[in-house]
Amino acid sequence: VQVEKNLNTRTVILNRAPKLNALSSQMVSRLHEVLIECEKDPEVKLVTLRGKGKAFCVGGDAAQTILDSTGGRWRLSARFLWNLYSLVYRISTFNKPQVTHFWMRNIHSWYISRGDREHETWIGVVPDVGASFFLSRLPGFFGEYVGLTGAKLDGVEMLACGLATHFVPSIKLSLLDEALNKVNTSDRAIIAAVIDEFSEQPPLKERSAYRRMDIINRCFSQRTVEYVISAL
Repeated sequence: VQVEKNLNTRTVILNRAPKLNALSSQMVSRLHEVLIECEKDPEVKLVTLRGKGKAFCVGGDAAQTILDSTGGRWRLSARFLWNLYSLVYRISTFNKPQVTHFWMRNIHSWYISRGDREHETWIGVVPDVGASFFLSRLPGFFGEYVGLTGAKLDGVEMLACGLATHFVPSIKLSLLDEALNKVNTSDRAIIAAVIDEFSEQPPLKERSAYRRMDIINRCFSQRTVEYVISAL
């Protein structure tokens, strides 16, 4: 975990690109420390989170967790998951504005600038890290659709359904970073206005699932998974 210090902002960079920035126990501990430091420092007005390489973060290091669990080191796995979920809570309750250049799993920052070069991921795991909170608040039954099917959403779909607040083309991200580094306020309206200068409103693809909300609402409003499958 690298930290770039500017006058009134901090940029936190996940630097484990070969592993798609999967969080190790050391990274989780360091992120806890950095966020606590930023929260206590009155000079810090804004925190930006981003990842090196083609991914922001795929979440916790699932491979290492499995190795620990199957190797008789289940206490290490339990402690890691406890610290990981505690980190998610710290991020979601952080008392200063955050901007995340989002690629994969972080839905807990105030502003999420989604780019157009995301590397999507799909693994066989239940939607966790607070997913039931934000998925249940998506329009109609789109959250049920995403949670049950593991559907991959692109940046435009995330913007449309409310999982992202802004869509910033990748070629503008460096300019956005420069502008955010000059911010000297925690006023969320001002920060949002800065991001607005670089954001776009691209159209949904013709085959986007979000264009088929009538079908999604009809099928995924059923009371059981069996009924959902039958409706489909």
